[in-house]
Amino acid sequence: MQNELKKEPTGKAKGGKARAAKMSPEERKEASQKMVKAKAEIATLPKVMAGSKDDPLKIGEIELECYVLDDEEQTRVLTTTGLATGLNSCA
Repeated sequence: MQNELKKEPTGKAKGGKARAAKMSPEERKEASQKMVKAKAEIATLPKVMAGSKDDPLKIGEIELECYVLDDEEQTRVLTTTGLATGLNSCA
């Protein structure tokens, strides 16, 4: 049971533990504050409220992968892949 409590990190966690061990307490605090700020900014980004690969926007015979964001303008977003596929179907 003691081994379960002291599991060695694997993968990316190994590098994170090694990096944290080399940092001073002030550097760890600064890195932590930077991460909190980044997560807060990510949380404010608009989310997709409609759309999926399986339900494309149809304009005539052309189908485009399209999503609608939950921002004030309900912005429509076309993916690069979906747009290229739609244009290729015209040719």
